[in-house]
Amino acid sequence: MVINMNIALLTAAGVGSRMHQDIPKQFLHIRNKPVILYTLEAFQQSLTKLL
Repeated sequence: MVINMNIALLTAAGVGSRMHQDIPKQFLHIRNKPVILYTLEAFQQSLTKLL
């Protein structure tokens, strides 16, 4: 039996020092959502297209 498996590593790093913020940039809110959530949602949508 062959098992197909897709693996992804979504990195979220950085401190936002160039943005002069106190929190990491991936947790900054844009349009009331943290930036990391936009990335996770795009990844999730790409998975549904693969299946």
